[in-house]
Parts: sequence; structure tokens; C-alpha cells
Amino acid sequence: EVVRAPDKDGWTPLHWVADSADGAATFVESDNAANSESEMEGRKKEGSGVAVKITKFLCQLPGSPDAEHILFGSDRLGRTALHLAARFGSHDLVVEILQQACALGGAERLLEMPRSDNKMLAMHGAARMGRPKVIEKLYEMGGAAVGSRTVLTPDEMGWIPAFWALATLQDEHAASGGAAKKGASLDYKNAALKLRKYGGAKGVDWVDKYGLTLLHLACATDDQELVTCFLDSHDLVSPGHDKAHAVAGGGRGGGREGRGVVATDGAVQDGAVSDEVMERLARVTTEVQDRKSVV
Repeated sequence: EVVRAPDKDGWTPLHWVADSADGAATFVESDNAANSESEMEGRKKEGSGVAVKITKFLCQLPGSPDAEHILFGSDRLGRTALHLAARFGSHDLVVEILQQACALGGAERLLEMPRSDNKMLAMHGAARMGRPKVIEKLYEMGGAAVGSRTVLTPDEMGWIPAFWALATLQDEHAASGGAAKKGASLDYKNAALKLRKYGGAKGVDWVDKYGLTLLHLACATDDQELVTCFLDSHDLVSPGHDKAHAVAGGGRGGGREGRGVVATDGAVQDGAVSDEVMERLARVTTEVQDRKSVV
């Protein structure tokens, strides 16, 4: 009963393990700026190892029937421990949780469990925080069928995970005046590229509640590689995506110059993004900022 009993917020011991793994990593990063990168990485790995050991202990107590409750238990926001571990980037802990779920025949179920407050899967959380390694493991351990479903599942905003990776990157870019931290930006970019690969043509052609596609968000990052990736003509099959090219490319009803790389007629070039798209991108940025405080 002690092992499975949730606290007032619905957290089981495994929720706290996932949360403490992130807390340890945050402490290591802020503890001493003089620490070398290798020393910090070593301490993070050590903390992650402890979290994995505790998870094994909780799920494999002799004669305990509580492993399923611990793994699939959700808090008042509908978050499982996997949601937390994926969002916090605890790669080893994500693998351990899914391996324990596999032993119960429930890994697929865990991967497709949405939060009750915003319908996000663990994959959304990993994308939102720029966790490319975690995204890869979530996809691989679910298998191609389940993995493909998780990268194409919309949340309450109608966003599939790739939208979060690109929107947060665009927000970081806008907030920093184009000088976002290189490490963080690279993580979001790599997350978006992995999700582009896993989502295929269906992902590229997804349209959110504002009428935006991933191409629009890619244009707003001013990253030519990302724009080119989302313009890949080999698997763009819907005529709806041609509209995205036209709107993102400007040339209709004026446009704002100096925005950087944009897509026109399947090419990447300097130019303008239409006022209509700029207004919609501004609303996306507001959505991202409003939800930054939501764990």
C-alpha cells in the first residue's frame, strides 16, 4: 500500500523518481559553473542511474502486484511517470519504464496515454522540450505502428509533436532576436528533424487550428535546412501543401521583408512572409508562451 499510494496530487513514488531525476540534473547544471562538461555529464549519468535502480526496485518487489499501478498511475493532470521522464529528458529512465511496461505487455498503452488536461502524449512532452534522444527511444520501443501513431496524434490544440519542437524553436529565436543558445536550438532542431522523418508525408501536411503547417513554422525559424527538409518533394502529395508554399512565400497582399528564408515554388530563398502568416505565427508564439508554465 505504501508503494502504490498516491499523494494529494496523485503522484506515485515513480512520479517522484522521474521528478527527482530532473531536479538532480538541474542542480548539477547550476551547482558550479566551473565544472567541466565531462564532470557535469558524469554526475547527470550517476543521478539517472540511481533513478533507474529505484524504478527496478519499485516494479520488482517480491510478490508485489503493484507494478502496473506504479507504471500506469496518473496524477490529477493525467500525467504518468513516463510523461515526466520524457519531458525532463531522462533517457535511461524512459527506457527502463518502457521495459518494465513491456514485461506487463503494456508498453503500447503507456505510450498512447494522453494527459487529461491537454491531451499530450509523452512524445509531445519530449518534442516540446527538445529531447531528440528520448523521441527516438519512444518511437523505437513502441514499434513502427505505435511509433507512427504517437508522432501523428494531435493534442487539444490540434498539434502533433513536431509542431511543438518547431514552435518552441521559433519562440526561442524570436525572444533572443536570433541569438538563441546554440545547444538548445540544436536540440529542438534535431527533435524536429527526427519527427519529420517519423511522421512522413502525413506529418508534413498536417494543418493546425490556425491553418498553419509545419512548413510555416520552419520558415519562421530562419533555418534553411529545416525549411528544405519540410519542402521535400518526394513525399509531399497533398495539394493543400501547395497553399502553404504560396502563403509562406509572400507575394500576396504585400509582405514583411527581412524575415529570412521562406518557401516559394519548392525553393528556399531570401524574401518575405505574408502578413497573414506573420499574424498567425504571432498567435502561435503566444500559445507557446502561455503554456510554458504548464508542466
